Amino acid sequence: MSAVNVNAALASIRQNMTTGTFNPVTAAEIRQVKDTLIGLSKEDARAVIDKLSASELKNIAREMTYSGMGPGGMSKDQLNDFFNEMARDLNGAQLGKLANAFDETASHEYVKSEDNISGLASAVSRHSDEKTKVDFVKELAPKSVGHPENHPPQARAIADTISGMDPASAEKALSHLQPDQRRAVIDAAANVKTSFGLDGSSVTTTADTRTLVRLLETTSRISDPDTKARVFADATETMSRLSNLSAIVGPVGTKAEAEKIRKGLGNLLLSDTNGIMRELSANKDTANGSALSSYMKNSLKAKDFDTLGELQARLSLGNSKNEDPVARFERQEVSPGGGNRYVNAETAGYFAGTLSAAVKSTTTDAKEQGDLVNATLKSLLTVLDKSGWKGKAMGGALSVIKEWTQFVVTPAMNRNISDQFKADNKIFEALQPTKAVRTLPNGQRDMERTASSGAGSAFNGTWIATREHAKP
Repeated sequence: MSAVNVNAALASIRQNMTTGTFNPVTAAEIRQVKDTLIGLSKEDARAVIDKLSASELKNIAREMTYSGMGPGGMSKDQLNDFFNEMARDLNGAQLGKLANAFDETASHEYVKSEDNISGLASAVSRHSDEKTKVDFVKELAPKSVGHPENHPPQARAIADTISGMDPASAEKALSHLQPDQRRAVIDAAANVKTSFGLDGSSVTTTADTRTLVRLLETTSRISDPDTKARVFADATETMSRLSNLSAIVGPVGTKAEAEKIRKGLGNLLLSDTNGIMRELSANKDTANGSALSSYMKNSLKAKDFDTLGELQARLSLGNSKNEDPVARFERQEVSPGGGNRYVNAETAGYFAGTLSAAVKSTTTDAKEQGDLVNATLKSLLTVLDKSGWKGKAMGGALSVIKEWTQFVVTPAMNRNISDQFKADNKIFEALQPTKAVRTLPNGQRDMERTASSGAGSAFNGTWIATREHAKP
C-alpha cells in the first residue's frame, strides 16, 4: 500500500465531493471520483474505503445514482463498471459497507435501493473470491430482516450472492444466517410484488422466483443435510404463500411461480433424501411435519406422484435403493440425549404421517384420498422396477424386496377403501417392512411384520404425531 497514493486519492475524492448552494457535484466530478477509486491498486482501494466515513460513502452513492434535475449522476453502465471493479478489489466487509451506502430505504426509495444493491451483489457473484462472498453475506445479514411484505434489499442481495457460490461457501454462508435472516433471504428471493390500481380496488401480485430456484439448486449441492432441511422448510412457506395468493386473487402468475419452487424443493429432497428427512423429523421446528406435508400437498395437486414414489423408495431401500428394508428399519443411532433411536423407522413414520395429512388436506372424499395414495404407491412400484433392483447383487435383500412389493405394497394399493380400511391404512401398511416366514398349506405366503417392538413403536409414534399435527 502506498500512503502517498491513498492520501492523494482521498484528497481528490473529498475535493470533488465538495458542494455548496450554488456548487452541486457535477457528472464530471462524480465520474472523477469513480475513476479515482477504480484506478487504485487493490491494497490502496481497500485503504481508501476504510478511511472514508459511512456518511462520505453515502454521499458518494447518492451522487452516483442521482437522477433528478441538475448536472450530477452516472449512467447505469458507469455504475456497473464501478461495482465490478470494487468487487474485484474490496474485501467482504468493505463491500458490505459499500452496499449499505447505496441503501436508501430509509427515504422510501425501495426500487432504487434494490436495483443498486442487487447490482453490487451481482458483481460480487461474478468477480469476488469465495471468502469475500461469504464475508459480504455476513456483513449484509444484520440488515436483511424487515417487513415481510417489503424485505430490505440486503435480503435479495444475499440470495443472489449465495446462489453464485460453490457448495462449501454456500454452506458456510447459509449456516451463518440466523433463522429470521434465512427466512427473509429465501422469501425475498421469490421477488413477490403487490401493486394496487389507481382506484385502490384492484390488486396485482407477481413473482419472479428465478433467484430462489437457483438458491435451491445451490443448496442441493452442499453436504450438510441439516442446512438443507432448514432451507427446505423455509422455502415451503414461500411456496405455500404463493399458492394461497393464487387462490385468493386469481391466477396472476403466482401459481406458476409456486410450481417452480415446488420442483426445486423436490430436487433438493432428492439430493439426500434420507439425510434431509432425518433432520426434518428430528429438528424441533420441523418435527410436526407441516413443511414436508405442505410440499406433499402441492405435489399431489400437481400429480407429481413420481417424485413422491421416488422418495418413498429411497426411505425404504436407502438413497441408492439397494439396501435390505428390514435391516434398515431396525437400524439404531445414538440420540442427542444419549439413548438409541430407530432413526429409519422414525423417518418412515414421519413420511407416512405427513403424506396422510397432505392427502386429507387435499380432499375430504374417502375414495379420492384412496386414489391419491394408490397413485403414489403405483409410482413407488414403477420406481423400484426402473431402478433395476432385480438385477442387482443384493444378497438376501433381493428376496425381501420382492416379497415386500408383491405381498405388501401391491395388496395395499389394490384394497378398496371402506369404513374399516382408509387411505391412512394403505400408507401405514406399505411403509412397514414385512417378510414371509413360511408357506401356508393353502399355498399362500404367511406375511408378518418384521419390526421389533422398538422399531415398530418408533414408526407408530412418529406416524401418529405427524398425521395429527402437520398443517399443510
